[in-house]
Amino acid sequence: MILSECIDHLEVTIDNRFDVLEEGIDRRFESIDRRFELIDKKFNWVIGLIFSSWITLFLAIVLKR
Repeated sequence: MILSECIDHLEVTIDNRFDVLEEGIDRRFESIDRRFELIDKKFNWVIGLIFSSWITLFLAIVLKR
């Protein structure tokens, strides 16, 4: 009887620990996703800036002729 209660207690404790670990992992993945979204936005902004500067340079060369 005491052994089965100990086993039940251990199972509950282990389940709770796994739940806590799973929540922590989920939060970290969400944080990583947000960071990638920010990097993606900054990357798109930089690419747009480079592209627009190339267009400006091209127009300056064409209009100069």
